[in-house]
Amino acid sequence: MGIAVIWDNLEKSILRYDIQGAWTWDDLRRAMDEIFTLMDESSAPRIGTIANFVAGVKIPGDALSRLSEFTGRSHPKAGLTVIVGAGFILKTAFSAFKRAASLAGKPVDFAYADTLDSARKLIGQHKNRN
Repeated sequence: MGIAVIWDNLEKSILRYDIQGAWTWDDLRRAMDEIFTLMDESSAPRIGTIANFVAGVKIPGDALSRLSEFTGRSHPKAGLTVIVGAGFILKTAFSAFKRAASLAGKPVDFAYADTLDSARKLIGQHKNRN
């Protein structure tokens, strides 16, 4: 299974990565590279992302320590990231990631939603505020 990256809207202002089944840290690294390339190619000034954790997703080992590898990776066009389908363990891991990024001087903006439609609304509201 793994991670699939797609545009979530025609305006190319929201990227979605569907994460399902078993995936690896290399899969995440490749997905982030793809996301950065797509952001570079988009004419949108800010791009929101949706991390869609599909039912049955398995988190690779060393989540807390491995997420710190991604702390410094941010694209200049990156807007709000909304995480859909995160259970308690994922929310705990992302909270630790958010704290580590903040301490490293690279704050990240995360929100959680229960559905893709809710995630899209949160990104729209966030864009209207900025």
